[in-house]
Amino acid sequence: MYKLQRIDGDHAILVSTDENVPLLNHSGDPILPVPEEVAKMLLNDFKRGDMFDEDENFIPQRSYIYCNLSSLTALKLEDEEAYELDVTEVMQWDRAFRLQADGGEEYEAIKSLREFFGEDYVVLPLNSAESVEEMKEEDKLPEHIIKKTQDLLNGFNLKETMAVDMLLEHFEMTSVALVVLWVKQKISTDEFTYAMVLLTGYFDVGTSLEEVKSVYWVNNMIKKMERFGQYLASEDIF
Repeated sequence: MYKLQRIDGDHAILVSTDENVPLLNHSGDPILPVPEEVAKMLLNDFKRGDMFDEDENFIPQRSYIYCNLSSLTALKLEDEEAYELDVTEVMQWDRAFRLQADGGEEYEAIKSLREFFGEDYVVLPLNSAESVEEMKEEDKLPEHIIKKTQDLLNGFNLKETMAVDMLLEHFEMTSVALVVLWVKQKISTDEFTYAMVLLTGYFDVGTSLEEVKSVYWVNNMIKKMERFGQYLASEDIF
């Protein structure tokens, strides 16, 4: 496991409790020193999360905070100050706008998203096309919805942009809009999690929203997302 080690006054890193080896990122480089508050958030995430596999191996990648800091460290070491993320094409498969035929529960789960887009919100058929070129014009997500989402994303700082990138990968590109609106704090963590697990297909079609809310691992995911949200709202990292 890891412990806090202060660096340069108000900054800190995590080091192994037995040999004081710095925590490494996914590329094998030490995670750069961060404000002590942030380091404590990461350590708390390690302590409260499900961080070990069946063989009792510690898996830091199970922490969203770690994944974000890992990516930020890699960019910083490469002197990259920006990361552009274009979601204009992948949004054509956004499940928040492509509900199941009997998707009453899905529709209810994305209430805040529907309210955010207001009269612009649309429900389109599920998209089985492999490319935008294969899609019929009438089945395409309107450009103004895509632009509104991309504009929000373009206003994010580097930490937030990397969070969107990571969450999209984690949730298999299920809904760009849900992720962006959650990072923008336009959707509560509870609603984001319930909607995402329904849309991603973790449950059988027809599973009620109330059933989802009672599932133990879903509520653990909410706690994990809440810790990540607190981290995203913290001060600048580097």
